[in-house]
Amino acid sequence: MAGKKPAKRSASTTVIPKEDYGKPTLYVGLTPDANHVCPECGKKTKRAIIREYKGVLLCSKNCVIKVKRKEIKTETV
Repeated sequence: MAGKKPAKRSASTTVIPKEDYGKPTLYVGLTPDANHVCPECGKKTKRAIIREYKGVLLCSKNCVIKVKRKEIKTETV
């Protein structure tokens, strides 16, 4: 059986650029007391995929969005 053809797209549709939510990184605490503490929300994780945004390790996309909003507020003030 032949593969399906890709769906046709209109040439007038604009492509929305993707948001930068940081680089996903796997964090594994090797010792029992080694936890990652998110500086934004205070969540402690021992083993998880965390995000590195501008050199800061954050626990989720929501925390990255919070940091971006703070940056925008400080720029406008």
